[in-house]
Amino acid sequence: MSRSALPPRRPGPLPEIPPAETDEILSSWLSRSAALYKARPEALLDQVGLTETSPAVLDRYATPADLERLAVAMRSSPHAIRRMSFVGKPREALEFVAHKKPVWTCRQCAREFTGRSQVQVKLRQWFVAVASMCRRCGGRLTPMRTCTARAIHEIIAAHEPYERHTFVCTRLARAFDDERPIGAVIRAMKALAAPLPTNPRVFYRARKRGHLLDFPDRTPPLLWQLVGTRQLRHHAHSYRYWRPPANRPYVAWPLVGQIVATVGLTVLEQAGLAMWDQLKSLGLVEYGDHFIVKNILAAD
Repeated sequence: MSRSALPPRRPGPLPEIPPAETDEILSSWLSRSAALYKARPEALLDQVGLTETSPAVLDRYATPADLERLAVAMRSSPHAIRRMSFVGKPREALEFVAHKKPVWTCRQCAREFTGRSQVQVKLRQWFVAVASMCRRCGGRLTPMRTCTARAIHEIIAAHEPYERHTFVCTRLARAFDDERPIGAVIRAMKALAAPLPTNPRVFYRARKRGHLLDFPDRTPPLLWQLVGTRQLRHHAHSYRYWRPPANRPYVAWPLVGQIVATVGLTVLEQAGLAMWDQLKSLGLVEYGDHFIVKNILAAD
């Protein structure tokens, strides 16, 4: 699209700005604003003098200077702009946040936006992997991806594992919004996928080194070694390939893996301090993670 439709570069607010929807994510608002001028969002952001011109990056890493410039250009405040994004969230919390494309939609809100010819609107809550309710209308969110895996249908049909998954997601969503130290949860869920040695000698050597040894395929993940996961293992067909790599965030795990991780978290949370001390000695969790996880999962 041509940049000629953009206003001349100058300090001050843009001549025309669409009103932001309740809970709209920053990149969505910026993209709709650029569409008014028949311009790409990057061109508009460059025009108003931002150092970062990618709306998706601004959703996570906008600098204070860019927030100030956006506040002026969009007739808003830095605080309001920041609340439309995930700026300031710790790296661990961003493991629950999708990048560029949302993982949820709200059918009621989407219908309303379509009726107003605003199909481009995307809400912030739609990007949070553990969300379940729409902030704008209070309706239940619908996943964007269709789940056809046999394991998913078995877990849902079994009721109890899926209900525990839903409960954990509700608690994690609240902790995410309250900016609690959710990194403890991520470390615990990744520890569940760790190939904890069952041989006492191998385990002793791993503890002495402070990290796990190689050959993970020869050892079952910790999750399947815990008492209370037999039914989950049956429904998930052992899910032997579930070993989330360190550089892959929770939001990108397969849905079966997400469910297994959240249900397994409730089992690990009930494990004694001796188990958590073992995980700490292997460098899988940090001091105090057990109490943080227990507090986050505590029922009201």
